Amino acid sequence: MRRIGDDRNTVRNYVELAIALVIVCAIMISGVRITFVIGPSMLPTLQEYSWHVVVGVQDPEVGDIVTFRLPDEKFSYIKRIVAGPGDTVDHWGTAITLGEDEYYVLGDNRGNSRDSRAFGPITGEIIWGRLIF
Repeated sequence: MRRIGDDRNTVRNYVELAIALVIVCAIMISGVRITFVIGPSMLPTLQEYSWHVVVGVQDPEVGDIVTFRLPDEKFSYIKRIVAGPGDTVDHWGTAITLGEDEYYVLGDNRGNSRDSRAFGPITGEIIWGRLIF
């Protein structure tokens, strides 16, 4: 039972809050982010309305699922890299050789995805994360 003047619960609450804030700050500084999938473009690999853990990426590789934001767009995309620098891809019947730091990304649900087939190859500088979970 809590008595008047007993501040042990208040101090404990502040300590728990401080520990939680330190943990959140450490996660944010480390580059770990949480992302939310909206839309069916990555089905069946990623379910619509699912949460995932993303880390920063320096050198993306073919097969990685990455998050990126196109210039002048409000939302980020999450897609799979299917071709990287120096690879040649068939872009609507035209063979394109990707330049240095260019990537071709596609959604796993090819029939329902806005991806490089619509906006072309992306550069590595707009990729901000790689899915780890």
